[in-house]
Amino acid sequence: MPWDGGTRDHFRDDYEDEYRKKVLEVVQQKVAGEEVVVAAAPPPRAQAIDIMEAVKASLAARRPPAAAGAGARKPAQAKSRPAAARKFTRVK
Repeated sequence: MPWDGGTRDHFRDDYEDEYRKKVLEVVQQKVAGEEVVVAAAPPPRAQAIDIMEAVKASLAARRPPAAAGAGARKPAQAKSRPAAARKFTRVK
């Protein structure tokens, strides 16, 4: 079907409103005096986990416990260079 300027009426025939169908079925059952059976509620979902906290806990479990003061790193010391290496000379 060619595009007809953006109207969506042609899509309505492609789909069925299943929710409406089910509601009408329940209404018809009640009108007929039948007992309506309601499906059991789905089980509650598991609590969502915080991915970053799970990763941190996993990484912490892999590391051996640090001894007191042993975990602190010393800052790197600057390497001293000979004076000749520090001078810039112009190459001709």
